[in-house]
Amino acid sequence: MNNILNRLENYPGAHPWEKWKLETDLNKCTDREKEEMEKEGLTIEELTALGLNRGQVHHILFGWKHS
Repeated sequence: MNNILNRLENYPGAHPWEKWKLETDLNKCTDREKEEMEKEGLTIEELTALGLNRGQVHHILFGWKHS
């Protein structure tokens, strides 16, 4: 799990127009995000327990590759 959280080191945070990234209900994640969570061996419950929002989760799943 620490390897996954290390991906947040370069997360710039949400821009003012990206309100969706501040959403804390991870059940609202897209099907693509949920599929990637499954590939990574992560669950919504685990990520919620860590206090992550959708922007952070999206970065963990996809954004870190482009930072």
